[in-house]
Amino acid sequence: MNDSDDPLEESSDESLRNDPLLVETFSHLRRLEPSLDARLRNRQVVVEELERLQVARRKQVLPWWGRTIAVPVPLAACLVVVAGLMLFSFFHDRQASSGVQIAAPDQPVQRSAHMQSAGAVAATRAVDAHPVVEYYETETYICGIGRLNSESGYFIREENQ
Repeated sequence: MNDSDDPLEESSDESLRNDPLLVETFSHLRRLEPSLDARLRNRQVVVEELERLQVARRKQVLPWWGRTIAVPVPLAACLVVVAGLMLFSFFHDRQASSGVQIAAPDQPVQRSAHMQSAGAVAATRAVDAHPVVEYYETETYICGIGRLNSESGYFIREENQ
């Protein structure tokens, strides 16, 4: 945008300025000016680039919680489904565990009004039963690949004498 009056004067090579043939050849190029449309388009491109740089600087100034990020739609949908399933299982487990009441062998089972109306059954321990701890382990294998899934644990079973 900042054009000098004589581009040949900026050259450090003295032979270009002193050669009359080159001066004559480039003299008609000095008189050329770009069209109004080309000048306007050039200025518009410069303005758009400056605006883009200004927006980029503003984004750098924002703190991390004020910035936006792009998340692909399938990833966002997957996260929503996983969060929903986790909430569902959390509340479902709480409701399922509140319906069963286990009583000690010497204490009577006390039922609340809610449990009586809902018909919930209380688990009681038989008088002549004693607990037996059992270990279990299950595994799933595929030949050539190896173990896919394994589960192990303990459970307590009451056994009559």
